[in-house]
Amino acid sequence: MLVKQHGTTEFPWAPIPPVKILEQRTTNITVALNQAWLGTADKYFYNYRYNAFSDKCVDKDDQQPGEKIAEVTIQCDCLKPQAHIEICLQDDTGNLLTATDDGTVPKCCPGQIEEARTVCYAVLLQCVSKCDAESATSRMLRGVSGA
Repeated sequence: MLVKQHGTTEFPWAPIPPVKILEQRTTNITVALNQAWLGTADKYFYNYRYNAFSDKCVDKDDQQPGEKIAEVTIQCDCLKPQAHIEICLQDDTGNLLTATDDGTVPKCCPGQIEEARTVCYAVLLQCVSKCDAESATSRMLRGVSGA
C-alpha cells in the first residue's frame, strides 16, 4: 500500500506492479522490485530495513521500463507484522519525470544526481497476509468457544 509520495508522477499499479510480494513471514517479507514506470529512470533507489538495526539503500543506473530491479527481503517491525520500503527515481533528462517532481532521495543513498527531477514513494507491506491473519484468528476463536 502506498502511504506517502513526494513529487507528482503517479505510482503505477498496472500492467507491472512496482512492488510484488513473493513471500510473507511474520519476521520478514520478500518482494520483487520492477521498473514499472513508462520511461527510463536515470537512477532508481530503494531503501529498506534489512535487519532489526539497520537500513540499506541501493542505487541502480539506467533502469528500463519492465525491467526487474531486484528481489529484496525486508525485516518486519517487531511490534506489528509490517515492513516499509522507499523507492525513489531520478530523471536528469526529463524523459520520465516532470519539473514538479521535487522529492528528496534519503541522505544514506549513494550516487544521487544533484538537481535531477526526483519522485519518492513510501510503501507499506503486510508481512502476514490478511487471509492468514483471519484464519489464525478463527482457529483461536474456535479453541476458545469449545472450552
